[in-house]
Amino acid sequence: MQTLSWHDSILLVSCFASVAGLYFYGRSQAEDPTDAEAAHETLVRLSFVYWLVYCASNWGEQICASSSQGLACSLRVLGLFSYILTFSCVLSVPLHAIEQRRRQPN
Repeated sequence: MQTLSWHDSILLVSCFASVAGLYFYGRSQAEDPTDAEAAHETLVRLSFVYWLVYCASNWGEQICASSSQGLACSLRVLGLFSYILTFSCVLSVPLHAIEQRRRQPN
């Protein structure tokens, strides 16, 4: 049996944290959220989902690396796209909060 590297261990822990975050944000739905609250929750949920896709593509790439070069390449591209989308969502959350604070009247 193959032992996990430090990267795989951190990826596994972050995968479980993403599932927990999705559970937390999935059950905390307000009755009538404002547009800003709905956008914030959507960005956070998308960050978790994109990170789960990255984890799955990384592990799939490791499993399928020896069997099919085309599948491994496709999983590598999927991992790259999901990593970029995760970064974009994580960057957008504080920028969205700053914009909403700027829009509030004093």
